[in-house]
Amino acid sequence: MFYCKMNKKPVKFPNHIIDHAYSKESFSLLSEQEGDLLKTDPLPRNLAAYYSENSYISHQKNFSSFTEKIYSVAKNYQLKKKTALLEKHLVGSKKVLDFGAGTGSLVSYLRNNKWHALGVEPSENARAIALESNCVLHSSLEGIPNQQFNVITLWHVLEHLPDYSEKIDELMTFLSPGGHLVLALPNFKSWDARHYKMHWAAFDVPRHLWHFSKIAIQQLAKDKGLVLEKTYPMPLDAFYVSLVSENFKGSSSAFLSGIFKGFYSNLNAWFTGEYSSLIYVLKKPNEHI
Repeated sequence: MFYCKMNKKPVKFPNHIIDHAYSKESFSLLSEQEGDLLKTDPLPRNLAAYYSENSYISHQKNFSSFTEKIYSVAKNYQLKKKTALLEKHLVGSKKVLDFGAGTGSLVSYLRNNKWHALGVEPSENARAIALESNCVLHSSLEGIPNQQFNVITLWHVLEHLPDYSEKIDELMTFLSPGGHLVLALPNFKSWDARHYKMHWAAFDVPRHLWHFSKIAIQQLAKDKGLVLEKTYPMPLDAFYVSLVSENFKGSSSAFLSGIFKGFYSNLNAWFTGEYSSLIYVLKKPNEHI
């Protein structure tokens, strides 16, 4: 076990996490930035092999299990919430780049609501599903026309990137001065993470290569010359993550336990601010600043 700082009290986290969702292999969590950032070790040589399209839920088109159907309903609800959040912080025209767009749901939704929206998604299977809905996604940033965006979003994407710091630098060249970078990330200092420990579904090793806290994102913003303008909770994530975590534990009452634990996690976060997942809105300063 290793310890990280939280509310001035040491908190135990497991050294080893099993890939419950797919390979059943064990990975280590290495502490960086005095425990405010965790790193999955080792980095698999063929990381793509751990993204089984049949088991990776954000790359699916049809949802059959009860958990998957809950995810689908929450996903559709979140499209409206995400759009409202982007509009709240929008400066200038409605030009957005969704990096790690999955099957293009957000890109399509924004286009239908009169946004100029482009998406980047490396998964060929996810892009093919998006194309079935007439949503064309780019496979990499190299395919994006020479332009800048007023908003760039990464919804549960940054934690998947081996070179996340370098990728932020690259994305900044596409972000207009005064524009916003929006990051949605799991929070390993949440109550549900501390409760489920090695069974916490949002560790999701080795697909999640990095595990961020609020302090880690504050440091990232400082390092990149960005302003952390606002942090928002994602309360629905606590329910979904708790439900999947209960399944990983082999709970006989996964649904009821997951709902209760998700509710308790959100209640705890109402006081601490440590929600299961958080949205960070970072602003790129104007060039003259």
